[in-house]
Amino acid sequence: MVELIVPILVNGSVTALAALAFHIVVRSTGGIADFALGQYLIIGGLTTALALRALHLPPGLVFLLGILVPAVVAELNELLVMRRVIALNPDPTALAPVVATVSLLWIWEQVSRLVFGDFPLRGPEPFPGPAFQIGELPLARHSLVVIVSALACFLAVHVWLERTRSGRMLRAIGDNRLAAELLGFRVDRNRAIAFIVAGLIAGVAGSLASPLAGFRALGGAYYTLNGFVALFLGGSATPLGSLVGGMLLEALKILIARYAGSGYQDYMVLAVALAIFALRPQGLLSPPRARVA
Repeated sequence: MVELIVPILVNGSVTALAALAFHIVVRSTGGIADFALGQYLIIGGLTTALALRALHLPPGLVFLLGILVPAVVAELNELLVMRRVIALNPDPTALAPVVATVSLLWIWEQVSRLVFGDFPLRGPEPFPGPAFQIGELPLARHSLVVIVSALACFLAVHVWLERTRSGRMLRAIGDNRLAAELLGFRVDRNRAIAFIVAGLIAGVAGSLASPLAGFRALGGAYYTLNGFVALFLGGSATPLGSLVGGMLLEALKILIARYAGSGYQDYMVLAVALAIFALRPQGLLSPPRARVA
């Protein structure tokens, strides 16, 4: 069991970042999930691999591109598609915006095939070298970078949402988008910021996950499903829920693979999703209580 700790922490960090990106978009849109988000992560990982192999760029610039390109893709989706779809469907319960994000997932998968090809690509490790030894537990340098980077992203998002004007405004829009529009909040501007931040986080996750296993252009749906389930497993009301959900989901997947076989992992994810939506749709972490002035 001890040897499973590092894989759980590493894989859980990547899934938690995907869930965190979902959380930010959901808050900025008043409840609309961006199902193209998994492909942002794939694009980030493939960009690092292509930039290293074809362009021979230095590692720092490679990872910068892997983070920025998904943010550009996310903002293009928001500006060219989602902004117009949401304007035509102002009801927060409208289905059209969700369907649009699913369509964008398939579109960007095919664009990725044209740009990166069909063969898996593996990105570079930022800090290659021998593993650390913590007692009997080996910890590769890259694994440590993944875990620390994920925690840093969660801390940065927490500070942004709690301490900055744009973060507090984003939370207000997420609580009631229609009321925020009536009060004159710049909903479109804040939603654009949220999509960019979500793209940046997905880019970090993809750039860090790419060296762990080769990425294929058609792999976005996998990270979309896992990030979405992790978001609601932990609780969609706070960023901490994404961290808890990501770690718990990957722990369950790795334990299932260890004792029942890897072929059962996907079934387990779907079973968790059904259980959460049927029994505890608010997730394991309850929404925070409203503050009394």
